[in-house]
Amino acid sequence: MASRRAKVRPQDANDTIDLSELAAGVADAVLRAKVRLDEEALAIANQYNANPAFGSFSPPAFAIGEARVAVKFAIARVERPAPTRRGAKRDPANVQVHVSATALAKIASHLVSEIEFRVTPEVKRAQPTQQDVDDLE
Repeated sequence: MASRRAKVRPQDANDTIDLSELAAGVADAVLRAKVRLDEEALAIANQYNANPAFGSFSPPAFAIGEARVAVKFAIARVERPAPTRRGAKRDPANVQVHVSATALAKIASHLVSEIEFRVTPEVKRAQPTQQDVDDLE
């Protein structure tokens, strides 16, 4: 018979992270990667410009088309804000989750879920400048 994981939930507060902080951390990591790629592309373009042998070549460009990060987690606790006066907008709940492999190994498998964060670039049309409008006339 297959062994079961203990149904013990870790109670160590240092073992949890706020779900919104986890999402922000993923977005920040993708943004930092994009900045690093842009810096490298600029450095390579400068090298191409400085070397006449590369004059007929365009420098390589880097892009992050889409980033997907799947994270296994288990809810540690949910803290709901105290009710406010009737009709007032309610603050969202604070959700603390376990994400470390050590913590998840101590939690029953049916309590472990997976969330996928997806970051995709948004293509926006450039707004014409006054100079562009004048050139069309």
